[in-house]
Amino acid sequence: MRLMLIWILNALALLAVAYLLPDIHVDGKGFEVNGFWAGVMGALLYSAFSFLFSQLLRQNVSQLDR
Repeated sequence: MRLMLIWILNALALLAVAYLLPDIHVDGKGFEVNGFWAGVMGALLYSAFSFLFSQLLRQNVSQLDR
């Protein structure tokens, strides 16, 4: 169950990056990056989103364990 939640959060992070950066596109065929710097910015944003989501997930799991 946790792995499925992580996959869903990663998908949301990728969609958020594509929404915020106009040179990154997600469509039915895959993920497309137009340019090196767009890729760098996308990687930084994805890392930030992934970190935030993992922190939220950890907090929720630790509260459930109590």
